Amino acid sequence: GTFTDVVVQVGRARHAFKIPSTPAAPQEAVIAGLQRAGADTGTEVRHGSTVATNALLERKLARVTFVTTEGFEDLLEIGRQDRPDLYALVPHREPPLVPAERRIGVRERLYPGGRVRLALTDAEIARVVKRVRATRPEAIAIGLLHAWAHPQHERRLARSLAPLGVPLS
Repeated sequence: GTFTDVVVQVGRARHAFKIPSTPAAPQEAVIAGLQRAGADTGTEVRHGSTVATNALLERKLARVTFVTTEGFEDLLEIGRQDRPDLYALVPHREPPLVPAERRIGVRERLYPGGRVRLALTDAEIARVVKRVRATRPEAIAIGLLHAWAHPQHERRLARSLAPLGVPLS
């Protein structure tokens, strides 16, 4: 936004003010606000930002490639049964944040508890890395089915994709 809001609480008294935002380096406005508030090394700070929310709303995002369990590539686009206009015969949906050509399925599968149903092979990792590289990503997101219970497949993929030199989640 145009301004960065600063709220200072000293005891029970609250003071609020705005300072110009610094979009190219948001931390500069935060630091300036802390300085104006008289903060020092003992000051407790709570920080919130709308940078990510604004980027989503304005669709000013990195070119992301999404790597997921094969067969689930379209789950983000399908979404839920929620529709913006329940009675529209041809409802309008926003295009997905990651288009189909940058959603890559990995031949691997875990059962819900994390037991391996289909192991992730070195050959499959090599195939995925080649496909991801071809998408020229600015960032990579990995989200495999049931990885919360058995993160080894995600970790192996992350290690293999790290040499591409882009942010990886």
